[in-house]
Amino acid sequence: TAQIERRRRLWEPWTIKFLLEDDKLEANGYPKATCQRALGTEDIEGIFLDTSNLLFDVKPTAFDNMLNLRFLKIYCSNHENQYGLRLPRGLESLPYELRLLHWENYPLQSLPQDFDPCHLVELNMSHSRLQKLWGGTKN
Repeated sequence: TAQIERRRRLWEPWTIKFLLEDDKLEANGYPKATCQRALGTEDIEGIFLDTSNLLFDVKPTAFDNMLNLRFLKIYCSNHENQYGLRLPRGLESLPYELRLLHWENYPLQSLPQDFDPCHLVELNMSHSRLQKLWGGTKN
């Protein structure tokens, strides 16, 4: 975990999976064995994840402590595969500092209610289920 703490940009699929994966419940509903994930997530500036060979559930609070995350790119380089990220319990937040939000096959119909796109420069949600940017009203 010390290596993850020092990194500002992550692109290794299994490292990113370790940080984002929802480890609460198994498919049968029983709790999974948990491990401490108190990593230096507040230092991460970029996540570039190719989901071509990955399929896992993302925890709702996956991005809560990623205060400096500016670049989030989740994509699939092999569109023949049916892999990707699932959000069965929703997504509570996205970082305020995001400049790039590129999430192919985003599984939800809206972005988190508290998401503020004021720093966003590029939004690419191709092949997603997105129907509206967020639920409710924004000031």
